[in-house]
Amino acid sequence: MRTKIEGRLSNPPVDIFEELQMEMYQVMLLELFPRFCEACANRGEADGTGTSTCNLKADTTLKELFEAQDIEVYRFCEYCRTIMCDDLVVFLLEVGDYRLLFSPADLLHQAKKISTRYLAAQSETRIVVRSEERTRLIHALETPNPMEALPLDLFDKLYDEVFIMLNLETWPTYKEAVLSGKRLHSNSADRLPCTSSEDLDSFWASGTASRKAVAEVLRSPDKLECMRTAAAKQGVKENVDFCVACQQYSLLFSADDRKPKAEMIWNTHLAPGCDAPVNLADHMIKFMKPKIDEGETDAFEVGYQEMLLVLCNNTFKQYLKELAKVRDAANRLKPAPEAPAKSGGCCRCLVQ
Repeated sequence: MRTKIEGRLSNPPVDIFEELQMEMYQVMLLELFPRFCEACANRGEADGTGTSTCNLKADTTLKELFEAQDIEVYRFCEYCRTIMCDDLVVFLLEVGDYRLLFSPADLLHQAKKISTRYLAAQSETRIVVRSEERTRLIHALETPNPMEALPLDLFDKLYDEVFIMLNLETWPTYKEAVLSGKRLHSNSADRLPCTSSEDLDSFWASGTASRKAVAEVLRSPDKLECMRTAAAKQGVKENVDFCVACQQYSLLFSADDRKPKAEMIWNTHLAPGCDAPVNLADHMIKFMKPKIDEGETDAFEVGYQEMLLVLCNNTFKQYLKELAKVRDAANRLKPAPEAPAKSGGCCRCLVQ
């Protein structure tokens, strides 16, 4: 990142620090704010105030939460991260920032940033919304009029759609937990919001699964086994293995290291007559082949993103059920708490 910025200092563009700014923003949102919220909660417990730092009331609405823009927004976002839908909250915050801008250049810049992160087909943080509205927005941003400012209500329909998703399912659960005094462990990112199969179906119906959620699952060894089990039951274990191999490939630095790994992935999953073929369109494979031969860093990116989407749409629901079974089995193996020993009388009575 530093080298990239230094190479552009001779003729610095307006957005020279944008990528670094976004990286720091993500660090603050996902690392610093959770610790800050945790520290606030611990301070309340230490001084005996309990939940006095909570600003929620029984009649607080999600709309009021976003309008207030206080610490409770970040607590809610952190809770959403534990159930892998924090991208929806950040999307609403980004659209809120867009509505506060004035100049045509700033509006266009923010709109393209939102589109790239949340609407682009190859983004891990792509949100689940109606395809026709996504297409309309992407088309509007492809040929903008530089002399005219984009309308402030450009994202309103998508905003309302995402807001409804959070308001119907996630917000009531979060508010009930907070008001009842339950402790929300912000660092337990592997926690499920529910355990029964009926609740899991409801969780899936809320549309919270995303490429990012699946990618995070594949990077976690214990969750990866549950995903492999789910995919094996559907007869598509090769989809998981392909995505894991692509993730490993992306971590390699030199072309000398990448080329043998690329050849292995090609021969296993993409070559004609291979042992574990993945169901990718022929035009995608043809597009990737020259990049694979050269060992380019993004050689498998198109296929990887497509397989993440397939797992998201077809396998993630089964994964949640498999994960619930594993946890139920682990809970059954836990020893029951021992009952306190009954007293048999004092020693003097026993001697007598």
